[in-house]
Amino acid sequence: QTIINNINNKIKEDDILYHLGDWSFGPLSNIQYFRSKINCKNIHLILGNHDKQIRKNKDNIQSLFLSIQDYMEININNQKIILMHYPIASWILKNHGSIMLHGHCHSKYQGGGKILDVGIDNYYKLFSSYDPFFYEEILKIIDIVRQRICVIVLVWVEKRVIHDLMEISRIFRDDSPDRFRQAGRRVLGLRRFLS
Repeated sequence: QTIINNINNKIKEDDILYHLGDWSFGPLSNIQYFRSKINCKNIHLILGNHDKQIRKNKDNIQSLFLSIQDYMEININNQKIILMHYPIASWILKNHGSIMLHGHCHSKYQGGGKILDVGIDNYYKLFSSYDPFFYEEILKIIDIVRQRICVIVLVWVEKRVIHDLMEISRIFRDDSPDRFRQAGRRVLGLRRFLS
């Protein structure tokens, strides 16, 4: 009941909710019950490994959702987002700024970069409440994770003292030219200090 209340408090009736799989466990009546309790009218369901009855469309259960898919690509404010129940290591346009959102892992897999487990249990791990993720929260989390990766790589770069900026460009294939310039300045400064 807590999860349903949190969804209804956070998601408005006319909002769009993308559910990344494993809608409910147990009999068909559970699927119907949980859907009837969520106020949002626009729910896209990305099928998970426990959504067998929904996949079979038993008793036309799929009609409870706006769409049923295994994989979905969406754009929000010109941001390409890939949705799937399972994490994908190499998704479409990964190296061109797209984001990969998934469930399934119950907060045990943290891929880093622009991939994020948006399961409700990962929200609990991050924020101590069972809420759905808002788009803005996803962007903030991804930016924080990417900054940490950048810092870790910079420490590694400085310890290794790379002498070729082309190698740095290989390491920082990123859509952020500022981070590349910062890395280049830090390594050049370190090279001047060491020479």
